[in-house]
Amino acid sequence: EIQSSSNPLLKALENMTLGSMQQVDAEMQGVQEEFEDAWEHAEIQQPLDWEKAWLAQHPDFESIWEQQRFEEGWDSQDIRGTAASIMRALESQNNPKFLDSEFYKFVEKLQSGRARIEDNQLIEEFGNAWGEDDLEKAWQGPNLEAAWQSAENNHFEQLWNGLSPDEELKFEEIWDQMQDEYKDNVMQWEQAWNSGPQDYLFESDNPYSETPNPFEVALNKITSGDSLEAVLCLEAEVQRNPENSEAWALLGKLHSENEEDTKAIAALEKGLEVDPYNLHMLMTLGIAYINEYYHEKAFELLKTWLENHPDYSGVQLRPGDLRESLKEALESACQINPEDPEAYLALGVLQFTDNELFMAEESFKHSAELKPSDPSLWNKLGAALARQNKTDEALECYHRALELKPDYVRTWMNIGLAYSNKNEYFTAARFYLCALSLNPNLSDAYSHLTTAFICMDRMDLMEKLQVKDPFAFADEFQIITREQLPKSNEWVHEFIN
Repeated sequence: EIQSSSNPLLKALENMTLGSMQQVDAEMQGVQEEFEDAWEHAEIQQPLDWEKAWLAQHPDFESIWEQQRFEEGWDSQDIRGTAASIMRALESQNNPKFLDSEFYKFVEKLQSGRARIEDNQLIEEFGNAWGEDDLEKAWQGPNLEAAWQSAENNHFEQLWNGLSPDEELKFEEIWDQMQDEYKDNVMQWEQAWNSGPQDYLFESDNPYSETPNPFEVALNKITSGDSLEAVLCLEAEVQRNPENSEAWALLGKLHSENEEDTKAIAALEKGLEVDPYNLHMLMTLGIAYINEYYHEKAFELLKTWLENHPDYSGVQLRPGDLRESLKEALESACQINPEDPEAYLALGVLQFTDNELFMAEESFKHSAELKPSDPSLWNKLGAALARQNKTDEALECYHRALELKPDYVRTWMNIGLAYSNKNEYFTAARFYLCALSLNPNLSDAYSHLTTAFICMDRMDLMEKLQVKDPFAFADEFQIITREQLPKSNEWVHEFIN
C-alpha cells in the first residue's frame, strides 16, 4: 500500500491498484502519458530492474520483508499470498511492459511455489540460490515516485485544488470508508489464501431443501435465466445426494460464471472426490485454480486431464518444468485431434497465464469455432483480445457469450472493463451495475464502480455507493434485471447431454 503523498487525492490515487491508474478520463489522461515519458527517460538513464522498481513504489513492503526475515522467519504461505497480490496489481494494468518484465516472472515463481525462501536464500526448483546480499540488491533501486512527481502539469493536483472544502471533506469521508472496507477484504482474502480451498458452505435457509427432484428444477431455472436460484436447487440436490458428481460439476460451473471462484473450487473438489477422473471437472477446476492463483494445483489437474483422456494416452510429458512440458504436450494433443475444443482450451489457458496473449487468442478462437455454443469460450477469447487492447473485437466476443447465456455475470463485468479501457466510464458503470443486479454478492464490482465514478468526477455517485444497492442508481443508469433477460441458456443442454 503506497502512502507517499500528503495530498488526499494523490494519496487516493496511489492507494489504487495500478489498473486504476490506467482508467483515467480524458481530462486526466495527460498525467499517464507524462508518467510514461518519465519512466522511459529513467530507463534510458539507468536500466530498471523491476524488482527494484516495485520496492521504490512500495516502501512498506521492504519493512514487512525485513520484519518477516529477521523476527518471524519466512512463512511460505505469506510469501505466496503477497506475491499473488502483486501479480493481481500488475495484471490489472494490462501493460505489456509490466507483464513481460523479469520482476513479474520473479514474483510468479514465488507465488507458484517454483521458488521459495529458505535460510534467507531464494531457492529455485532447479537448485539455484540467491544469497542474502543478492536479496538485498533485488529490493533496492531508483525511486519511481520521483519520476512521477517530476511530470509537469499534474492534472490530479489541479482536479483536487478545484474542489470546494465541502467536496474535499466528503471525498475524504468516502475514501476513508472505502479504505476500511478494502483492508477488511484484503484480510479476508489473505486468510482464505493461507488456509487454502475451503469446504463448500451451503445456504443456511434454502427454500428448495424439500423440493422433489431439485436437479431437474435446477436445469429449468438455468434455462429460464435464473442461475442464482439454480444454485440453491443444486445445493439441495447434493445435500440430499452427495454422490451426484454431475450436480457438483454444474454447481461449480455456475459459481464460476457468477464470478465466485472460491465457491466453484469447493464444489468441484467435492465432485472430484466422487468422480476423480471426470474430464470436464478436471478442466473446470483447473481453470478455477488458475483464476485464484493456485497455479501448481491447476497444472497437476491439467496433467491428470491429459493422462486420462482416451485420445492422448500416447502423449508423454518430459521431465522438468511442469508448466512448459504441459504446454508442449497440449500442443501435441491439438495436432493429434485438431477437432477437440478442450485441448485448445487447456493450451489457451496456459498461454494466457504465461502472457502469450496472441497465442492464447488463437487457441481460444479454435476452441470457440469448434464449440460455438459454449459461452465460456467466447468469454475467454474476449479476455485474451481485451488484454491486447483489441477492445472492439473483445466486445463482439462478450456479446456472443451473452447471447448464449444472458445471465453470465463474469461477462457483464468484462464488458464493463472493456468500456473502461475505452474511457467510456458511464457505460462501464452501467455494466458493473447490471452485474450487481444479477449477482448482489459481487463485491469486486464496487471497486470498479469507484474507479469509474472518480474518473467521471461524480462525487455524488461515489456517496451513493455506501448504500450497496445497484438500484440506488436507477434514476441515472438503465439497469437490467433477471426478469428482463432473454431466455437463451443453450449451453445447459449440451452440458447435460
